[in-house]
Amino acid sequence: MSLCKKSYFLLLAFFCLLTAVPSVNALPSYGKKAVPVPAGTAQPWGKPLAGGAVKVLLVAPQHTLQDAAELKKRLDVDCRVVPLWDAEHAGYDPIAYGTISSAETDAEVFSRLEKELRQPADVLILANFNISLLPERILSEVLFKVSQGTGLLTAFDRSPVDGPLAAFFDNLQEEADTDSISGGIGECAFPGGLELRQIIRSYVHGKGKIVCLDYPGDFPRRNALVQSPADPYDLESAWEENAWSFVVRAICYAAGRRPEVRIARIEDGAPSGPAEDEIPPDFYPEFIQAMKDSAVSQPSRPFVIRLNKPADKKYNVELQIRRPGSSTRITYEEANAFSKDSEFHIVEVPAGPGPCLFDVWLKDRSGITDWFTALLQVPGWPDFYQLELEKQWLMPNDSLDISAKVRPFANQSRQACLYARATDGFERVVAQSVESVGSDGGTATVRLHFTDLISPLIRLEVYAVEGGPRSFSETELHSAYREVRFLSVRQRLEPPQMELGASLPAPSEYGDLSLLKMLAQEGVRTVHAPAGESTIIRVSEKGLTLLPELEHISVNEALDGKYRVPCLNDPSYRISLEETLKTGTLRHWAGTRGRYSLGNGNVLCATEEAVCRCGYCLEAWHQVLREKYTSLEALNRQWGTHFSEWEQIDTVDVPPVNEQTRTVSYQVDFSTFMDSQFAGFHQWLHEQIRLIDGSAVAGARFFSDTNPSHGYCWPELCRALDFVIADYSPLILEKIASYTAPGNWNGLVLHPSDAGQNGAAFLQIPWQMLTHQIPVLWLEALSGEAEKADGNTWFDVQGSLSEALTAITRTVRQLQDMIAPLILASEKKPPAIAVYDSHPSRHLPKSVSGYNTTFLDSQNAVSACLRRSNRDFAFIDKERLDGLRQDTFSTLILPFCVALDDEETEAIFTFVARGGTVAADVLPGNFDTHGGKRLNNRFASLFGVDQKPDSRQCTELLVTTEDVEGRTRVSGQVEADAGITPDRAVALAKAGDLPVWFISRWEQGNTLLLNHPFRMPVGDFLAEMACLNEFITDSSASSPQQVPTDPGFQGMVYHFRYDSAVIYVILAAPSAPVQPLPLHFTKKDSVYLPLTGTRVAHPHRLKIRLNGGESLALVHLPKDAKPLKIHSTETAAEGQRLEIRLTSDGAEEDPVKRLILLDLLGADQTVIPWYRHVAVLEKGHGASYFPLSLNQQPGRYVVRARDLLTGAVVEKPVKVTSIIN
Repeated sequence: MSLCKKSYFLLLAFFCLLTAVPSVNALPSYGKKAVPVPAGTAQPWGKPLAGGAVKVLLVAPQHTLQDAAELKKRLDVDCRVVPLWDAEHAGYDPIAYGTISSAETDAEVFSRLEKELRQPADVLILANFNISLLPERILSEVLFKVSQGTGLLTAFDRSPVDGPLAAFFDNLQEEADTDSISGGIGECAFPGGLELRQIIRSYVHGKGKIVCLDYPGDFPRRNALVQSPADPYDLESAWEENAWSFVVRAICYAAGRRPEVRIARIEDGAPSGPAEDEIPPDFYPEFIQAMKDSAVSQPSRPFVIRLNKPADKKYNVELQIRRPGSSTRITYEEANAFSKDSEFHIVEVPAGPGPCLFDVWLKDRSGITDWFTALLQVPGWPDFYQLELEKQWLMPNDSLDISAKVRPFANQSRQACLYARATDGFERVVAQSVESVGSDGGTATVRLHFTDLISPLIRLEVYAVEGGPRSFSETELHSAYREVRFLSVRQRLEPPQMELGASLPAPSEYGDLSLLKMLAQEGVRTVHAPAGESTIIRVSEKGLTLLPELEHISVNEALDGKYRVPCLNDPSYRISLEETLKTGTLRHWAGTRGRYSLGNGNVLCATEEAVCRCGYCLEAWHQVLREKYTSLEALNRQWGTHFSEWEQIDTVDVPPVNEQTRTVSYQVDFSTFMDSQFAGFHQWLHEQIRLIDGSAVAGARFFSDTNPSHGYCWPELCRALDFVIADYSPLILEKIASYTAPGNWNGLVLHPSDAGQNGAAFLQIPWQMLTHQIPVLWLEALSGEAEKADGNTWFDVQGSLSEALTAITRTVRQLQDMIAPLILASEKKPPAIAVYDSHPSRHLPKSVSGYNTTFLDSQNAVSACLRRSNRDFAFIDKERLDGLRQDTFSTLILPFCVALDDEETEAIFTFVARGGTVAADVLPGNFDTHGGKRLNNRFASLFGVDQKPDSRQCTELLVTTEDVEGRTRVSGQVEADAGITPDRAVALAKAGDLPVWFISRWEQGNTLLLNHPFRMPVGDFLAEMACLNEFITDSSASSPQQVPTDPGFQGMVYHFRYDSAVIYVILAAPSAPVQPLPLHFTKKDSVYLPLTGTRVAHPHRLKIRLNGGESLALVHLPKDAKPLKIHSTETAAEGQRLEIRLTSDGAEEDPVKRLILLDLLGADQTVIPWYRHVAVLEKGHGASYFPLSLNQQPGRYVVRARDLLTGAVVEKPVKVTSIIN
């Protein structure tokens, strides 16, 4: 018989023997306990560590020191830290940053470091900074301690190549063998694809060891010790833990804590079938694969752990199996695995086909002595290939077909199944399906059905599991071959609810993921970040929603002081943007909540230059000028120029601003033109997105409104976009609320510096936003970065929340729990006072207006005066003049409206003639909207004054008359116009010898002209605030809010109506003293305190005292609310809807429409946040449901319903039961 025939029969016998092994559907016991590790748990590589904790001194930039906390989770370590200001500066510069109580100067940092160096340490770590910034005396002390036995570890050294340490290392002999550090770490996915040994440099200096980790790739922003993958898609737990294993190993090596006996390697001990040289060449590949499958298809799999030398004592072994792409980890314990003098040990664990990370720890009585990770590709059956999905996105109620090709198997008695499971961003299993597959393999198809999806992302796991369809345990699935895909979900656009948002860069580091996790824990719901599929995944995995930034419209400075690059009118720029927006919209059509960002921090120009003066913009400007002016001659008269052709008009040749030549008109015209261009460009961007997604909601985030070059015209921006986000200020809050409709997803950005004001005022910001129906409070400056320090962040250097952030999130949660849904769903009582917003007045230079006060100063001041006087108001612009014609407003205030056109002037005159009340600080309309000086200002007659042609502003002391006996009061300095004298008006005060505060009547209306700019109220009294308040009251045009009735109340009362209910929200001024709150209700009124859930028993006797900054809500119902009841089944099955019915007693008699906040509480009595929603109870009836997940933990739950009108809470226990598939 030939050798070939002998081989054939031997192989055939081998094949028949192994294929006779019966199939098993249940996992056997291995004599060891399998323990699933909770997802997200840090891997304790060296904890507890044999020999006790390693004493470490870590020196790193302050905003990377979260790594110290992460290190403590993974290594038995006593870690002291010395925070540096940033990667290039040891301490902060008081001259550049001012006084920061929590920061240290260079001298203080070096003194602290020297003190720490005198303390004993096993390892010194210098990480992610320019080590050469350390003084020579400190470097000398570091190297001396190393020579005495202390280890030194450097990572991400930013020193120049000829730095002091580099020169020192050149004189040391580099160790050639670094396998004791890099061996057995596992794949880390570092940039560049280098082997770990290529990253390490190791030296010996005296008695100490030095380890330098020269990571490839960019320096991290938020990490000090670990490097992240170059591709954000690879930011997964398996590679992160391996990267930390590498760091922990390096620290232990530098500390001299690497043992003599170590794990050398891990081998797959399972039969692998015949070797390649034993297989006859004429065998079919399918037959050869069948023989290999037969050899390895076992319920458990042996692995061989080999040591580098015989064991010197007994060792226990802990084993762990991880899968790339999975956060599940399963551990096993084996006692006395290694006896003394043994060199290997065989373990059996269930490890199925596919890539597998096999972790092994060697332990003695004192702790962990060594660990090793091996990435093994385990062969076997069943597995599959060519996984195909019907589509890449889902609707909330949808289905999905999944197909894959399963390899055939020779043993016809064995079978497998294809199992698909979908998990959302809240770790809820929302769909699953299984399909059996015979041994002949082929294409298998499973269909998943989805209902009530509430997360924007679905993680799809497809498994090939041996045996028939059944209920699979996590341990069993962990041993099966799997592939993972992600699908985006097109969420319904829900009505805005009060929420927290955070602005972040795109997650690209492990430190970014840690920050996302902390934000989710603090109640943040939305993250504003640059668009990208990886960003959707990383944000959604933390249970957050992405607001994708599709484009960023900003330039830091003008080119040559004249040109904006890119120019907003450049056709090539717009063509490129069309493609960018199309791609971005299609990519984020699902995976978000239907909202898109057009930029985070958009500005026309960040500096002071007037842009843009390129050919495209000049061409557009010339067209606008032709529309504004009837002829070139009219323009020349207005500007004081001598242009002979429109095309000659260019800013380069226009002389500087001079009132005599009136070229200020050029500046005003150009500035207002570019502001309109900026807003129009946003409208064009919005239209491009709508072409792709017809129901898209688009907005942008803007900075503070302090620099006119930013190009912000709020009325036009609000008209161009669906929502607006801007830096918080009381003025911006009022403008956004005035220029946008209720129900928009507007937001304001809080910075840590905002917390520096009065604490009560800071905590009242969420209340102010709510009363103005602005739902989203955004957080920025969450933490600094290694290269960009910030002494004022929401998170401190250890990653803990600042006291200010803790307080503000607590306030937001209180509002979310108690009253926010009601206020946002209610109709706000329209204000009777309008404040006119003259945008051209903003661009009038001080040299022309003659006042040191600016347009924004005056608007800020009058807004503060009205709020302190308990008067609600709204800003209006020229597009909203109909509000004056239609009697929407009874009072009009004109703060610094020095530039008005004829249409605006006529509308104001008509308003007063019909009985309206008008107040102004300085005489309005001295200039037209081009900035041209009016020689005959009609407003002088309206206010009953004469205006001299030689008007000039004088700074004088304001003297007011206090009482009928003529006592006077000096009220600070004001800028008065000496050219204004009374005609028919009466002057109520003086500024020096100049008359001011002119009160008059014109036709049917009353007028007040202060003749000096409004000033900000400081303290309890401001003269013009009292004057304005008294004038409005006496004019009977607008009375203070009806509750409370005391006109001296310092604060604001806002009125809302929800159906037949009237809601009052009362905000006491933060600086106000304790104030009584007289409330004039009748004995029969039905009044509730929704924040406490109590009905006022005797409303006619209700007396309340409010401290400064305190807030209160009252609800007045037409009759008493009926008690609320919850009806549901006693039990509900996982994966089903938990149906809820709501009723009130005497439903047929209950006329009150009520808003109900529904929550589902877990066994620990905490609210499950993703189930919270609002239901409506109308005519005593309402219904809703909770979509329970398939992995909803069986047990006792509580359904809680809060009546948002009364604050009453009712609860009903329910039991969730399990369904065995």
